[in-house]
Amino acid sequence: MAEEEEEHAFLASTAPRILRAFDVQQRGEDEDRPIPHPLPRSRLLWVSLLVLLAAISAGGIALLFRAPGIGFHTAGSARDGAAMVLGFHFQAPTNSSIWMISPNAPVFYRGFYHLFYRFTTPSSSKSKNQSSWGHAIAKDLLHWTHLPTALDPGPERYDEQGILGGSMTLLVQGPVILYTGISSDGATTQNAAVPVDPGDAMLKHWKKIAQNPLIPAGGRVAMRDPSSAWRDSSWRILLGGENASDGVGLVYWSNDFLDGEWKRLETPLLRMPGAGILESPDFFQVSESKHVVKASLRDDPAATFGSDSYAVGRYFSENGSFVPDDDHGAGRTLGLRYDHGNSFFASKSFADTDKDRRVLWALLPEDPPSKVAARAPPVQSIPRKLWLGSDEDEEELLLQLPVDELASLRIGPGIHMADVTLEPGAVIQVGGDALPQLDAELVFELPDLTTQMSMENFDVEFSSTGNAAAHCRKKGARVNGILGPFGLLVLATGDLAEHTAIFFHLGRSRKGPVALVCADHSRSSLANHPEEDLSAAALHGAFVHLDDPTVFRKVAKAEVEVLELRVLVDNSVVETFAQGGKISITSRVYPTLARGDAARLFLFNNGSNAVRLKRLDAWTMKAAEATLL
Repeated sequence: MAEEEEEHAFLASTAPRILRAFDVQQRGEDEDRPIPHPLPRSRLLWVSLLVLLAAISAGGIALLFRAPGIGFHTAGSARDGAAMVLGFHFQAPTNSSIWMISPNAPVFYRGFYHLFYRFTTPSSSKSKNQSSWGHAIAKDLLHWTHLPTALDPGPERYDEQGILGGSMTLLVQGPVILYTGISSDGATTQNAAVPVDPGDAMLKHWKKIAQNPLIPAGGRVAMRDPSSAWRDSSWRILLGGENASDGVGLVYWSNDFLDGEWKRLETPLLRMPGAGILESPDFFQVSESKHVVKASLRDDPAATFGSDSYAVGRYFSENGSFVPDDDHGAGRTLGLRYDHGNSFFASKSFADTDKDRRVLWALLPEDPPSKVAARAPPVQSIPRKLWLGSDEDEEELLLQLPVDELASLRIGPGIHMADVTLEPGAVIQVGGDALPQLDAELVFELPDLTTQMSMENFDVEFSSTGNAAAHCRKKGARVNGILGPFGLLVLATGDLAEHTAIFFHLGRSRKGPVALVCADHSRSSLANHPEEDLSAAALHGAFVHLDDPTVFRKVAKAEVEVLELRVLVDNSVVETFAQGGKISITSRVYPTLARGDAARLFLFNNGSNAVRLKRLDAWTMKAAEATLL
């Protein structure tokens, strides 16, 4: 009851303080252009039928229809069970019987980006769902063409019950997919598939090789999701495994990729006591002397599936061992996280040889999965460029930001603000209405920390993501602080009854001043059922050092004299990047009112000290196009 009264008090106090809507500094014909949405379902059916008939009469082409919006879902209330429109995130073709799972085997090949993805289709002849691999291609990582299914289970016994994850390796003779199959007796096997025509840049059709399984079932050790192969003195791959409840990363090697015997190295590349099976492992080089090992772990009860964790360290090819730079506690090994939100799992990266970069994808699963009928289907994250950087303690870590191609979806000159003071309690509308799809960049001045001796104390454990999330829950967007919370309210209604808050909250810790970066979607939807416990699931975040870790009074280092945010909003997905990509937080949210034309954007400051916004640049986003073949 006290929390409900606090909520009413917050809304009552903020609504009258909405100062004014800043003028949108836009010019030209794009000023009032609405975000394009997919055609209504009935019109899509007619368009599809007419085009199909025309194609058949003309001798047949495979193109069925083309429309903006990746998923072709119709908009509707989350309460009436209709799925939400997604504009620019990758989504499987609309089909009530298809449920997309993890990304797999991304690659750039002969002018096309290829993305494979697991999906399930209920089978009338089977007692449970089986997973297959879908396949799509794009020139720019945004506008995708969906191709025929690449891999289906069976009829071979080694993958008769389903296909799990896998990766792509480019050999001299062409690309090869390594994947995990579930055999007729429920064991996992490792298998290969090759294109029917390696000269086909679209790689439309695939076949399983006669030598399968390359690696039979592993007995007492469960194994899955082979990585891309690398070459030392022999070919090597990393498999996620489990042995007596311990998570293990197993290295297999062979002198001949397709025709040779694959053998296991005696010592695992990594071992995580009590972690369970490691899923979707990844292994790649990020500098002349450093490698990254990553795995998906079912270790975070506040996340929908779990977390994607990694370590930076040194790889020794002589014996196939990996030594992390920091073990992050006894046996932890993978102590860093790709993403600190509630919805980022089973990620897969690849070396983009066309643009000399590493690109990362991940599944953004439904949250919570038991409510899928009333919400939005799983999608893939925005592809992110990934590179090696360091934090204020000089610990090396991976930085990530959306790929540059995403800027091509920005509409018009955008919304621009500069040198704005956010007074205590300020709530300022940015732009007008209809902002369900946007790309926003913000820079705040870092306050003078030498004068803020009354800053709140944070009991910080920098190695614990759960510790940061706990502080986010304790100091949410509605809690008055000294320096913060301040930031953005996205997917907000005019009266703030619905909103998702992305904010900074500054404090002091035993290691110096810190910024808590949080995503608070506890008020993102009025459809939250009262029986749901959102205390752990609705607020997520991470800490950023703001000063020398030993001396609080020292003025902050030059590289963190500003606080930076990049926020992508796509109807039911909010992806946040802070401090140039050092932190990312992904959220799935389900507004019932703040949708379409009713979605608004606000700046806010709920701290007792003013903060200064150096600049804000925001753009509404066009929907990406998808084509079915």
